[in-house]
Amino acid sequence: TMDQIIKIFASKGFDIQEMVALVGAHTIGFSHCKEFSDRLFNYSKTSPVDPEYNPRYATSLQKPCKDYIKDPEMAAFNDVLTPNKFDNMYYQNLPRELGLLASDHAMVKDPRTKPFVQLYATNQTAFFKDFAHPLEKLKMVALVGAHTIGFSHCKEFSDRLFNYSKTSPVDPEYNPRYATSLQKPCKDYIKDPEMAAFNDVLTPNKFDNMYYQNLPRELGLLASDHAMVKDPRTKPFVQLYATNQTAFFKDFAHPLEKLSILETMT
Repeated sequence: TMDQIIKIFASKGFDIQEMVALVGAHTIGFSHCKEFSDRLFNYSKTSPVDPEYNPRYATSLQKPCKDYIKDPEMAAFNDVLTPNKFDNMYYQNLPRELGLLASDHAMVKDPRTKPFVQLYATNQTAFFKDFAHPLEKLKMVALVGAHTIGFSHCKEFSDRLFNYSKTSPVDPEYNPRYATSLQKPCKDYIKDPEMAAFNDVLTPNKFDNMYYQNLPRELGLLASDHAMVKDPRTKPFVQLYATNQTAFFKDFAHPLEKLSILETMT
């Protein structure tokens, strides 16, 4: 139930809006047929299929899933319309009865979550912005790629821009021109704590792998960015995602599953 799902996310430190935003990861990836087969076959005495499914959509799911018992790897895309694109189509699908999982239908009906579904369905920028924030709580190399969208407040990195050390006012790990461009909007951050800069200086409103491409160019905003491109444990993954956007998109969804975040949504 939605009560159970909200409770699980709350136990991991996420509020309801953060939960709805995180579930937007379903815009890419897939779910195995066994996770929703009970909604496609012998659903009830009065209906073989869950009536909350769009009928044509249900039929399209029954075909690939008909042998799911023999082949447990059978699966369907979470987002039937743009399965390989990170966008807000997942939310647009829900009121059209094109949600794959029972939790999708519950989320568009529950008065606690419905307003956020409607917001993200109509405002992709809001989704991208809100999606990045809760991932700060989940530090993994692929998940940190959420920094390709969103911003950080100047106070989070001001110590690297002003009076860094006795020998250098600016952290030498910054590209000099990049540092100068950051000092301008952040110069009054103490007076205005809302002053901020984009995490990805080159394509801030596009979900892509530019964040990783920026790191070896010394265009990482936060100290953790620079550390990640240097540490031998994380550097190979930074290099992989910088050169292979498909690998990043694929790996981005998996850590959430491991943390039992999205698996609660079946």
